[in-house]
Amino acid sequence: MRFLIAGTLLLTSILPAGAAPPSSCAGKFIGEWRHSGSGNRGSIMADGRALCSEHPACTQGTWTCSGNVLTYTNSLGTWDYTLAPDGKSMSTNGGAAVATRIGSAPASARSRDLGTAANVTADILGIDRTPSAAPPPAPPPAAPKPPATPPSAVDGEKRAAANYAHTLYGAGEAALNSARDFTYANRKRELQVAEDNFTKAAEQYRKAGDPAGEAKARRAIAMVRAADAKTPERAPRPDPKPKVSGAKPSKENCERVEDINFTIIKLKWNDPQRADLVEKRNQLRELCK
Repeated sequence: MRFLIAGTLLLTSILPAGAAPPSSCAGKFIGEWRHSGSGNRGSIMADGRALCSEHPACTQGTWTCSGNVLTYTNSLGTWDYTLAPDGKSMSTNGGAAVATRIGSAPASARSRDLGTAANVTADILGIDRTPSAAPPPAPPPAAPKPPATPPSAVDGEKRAAANYAHTLYGAGEAALNSARDFTYANRKRELQVAEDNFTKAAEQYRKAGDPAGEAKARRAIAMVRAADAKTPERAPRPDPKPKVSGAKPSKENCERVEDINFTIIKLKWNDPQRADLVEKRNQLRELCK
């Protein structure tokens, strides 16, 4: 606290303590203070002494109080410091000099405002204007519960899932029907597309709360997997030389011409097996004439 006026360079001896300040206000000021300008530290003592330290030219003095006003006196003069409402600082000369409390302010320093006349009366009569103890802090509010999803939104989500499930199931059926028009690797590819769509349809039926639809999609998946297990990757190679009896093939071997011809039709034009099968078919036809 700065109890040093600029220009004072005289160091005087410690003044003897005067009368103790009134108990009605002393508790507001007793303690350690720091002046914001010079950095001088002051000690306001309960016996009325105002000591200073940490400055080579500080001057010791005495103090008293009335209400929220501290009167400080030393060999250079007298100054009145007014305590701030929060009790953490006090100032004089219209704020030209400010002292800040070191440490927390006691409850008695946080004065209640009873009105100007009431404050003066309270100080004269020695009425304590210390505020009552603050009530315990209220418990923190409970975390807000997430808003419940309105029924209309739930119904909308289920309807959307059901519609999407029907679309996926239809795509699975289309791929399954397309697989019947292919053989070997091409058929397996279409069967895989069908299984993927049926699997996604089952998930959407479950989201929609439709167990019957989900069961239907699961049955379709099982049917597709069974068909895929029976489908070979490629066509079997025909016997290079049909078995014949004598100079002419048997009737059984001659009937294989149509089987070979059917396989040729199913193969792509650039399939290397196609040309070989065409040659074998033509040879067999000649032998079976």
